[in-house]
Amino acid sequence: MKYQDKLLALSISLAMTAMPAMAASKDGQSFSLKPFVSASVGYQLGQDQAYSHNAPAGMLYQLNGGVQFSKNWRWDLGYLHHDNLHADATSVTVNTSLFESAVRYDWVLHNNLSLYGRLGLAHWNMDKTKSSLDTLKAKGFSPLGEVGVNYRLTPSVDLSLGYQYINAIGNSDTGKYDSHGVLFGLAYTFGRKEQNLVSF
Repeated sequence: MKYQDKLLALSISLAMTAMPAMAASKDGQSFSLKPFVSASVGYQLGQDQAYSHNAPAGMLYQLNGGVQFSKNWRWDLGYLHHDNLHADATSVTVNTSLFESAVRYDWVLHNNLSLYGRLGLAHWNMDKTKSSLDTLKAKGFSPLGEVGVNYRLTPSVDLSLGYQYINAIGNSDTGKYDSHGVLFGLAYTFGRKEQNLVSF
């Protein structure tokens, strides 16, 4: 089975396991599934324990689509691209693309403001290049976590600001780095009419 197929199967399994607990609202009424799309842009640091100089940094871009299960739970699949990480001291450039999936929960603070937590899995493809040497390639899986704040601007539009962590991207040939990223996101949910977030 291909890496992407394994990631999709695991993500669907997690979502299906959680769905019964998410399918009803606080008053017992059913909640219809609502699709959403989102886009994020941010900045990341690649933290390599074996690299003693300043951590290389770069932009990151993310596109996601998924389903909102309830007023607080959602699940998504997405594509994440890390712009080139370049270490001047070693002339090494790292380029990474990731397919990722996660389940997210929003904790309501007040009206349209919430804190969220997101947990999932990322499948990455890495190219590592050093001057005068061939490009090293690697692919694999890493756990992904994200926390942040969300504001519901309109019944359909959400703005978010979050911190994302992806553990141990790379292998023994390329070396590994941890990704620490800050993202600003915009999401649009189809068919959502209520304005205020509601807690369970």
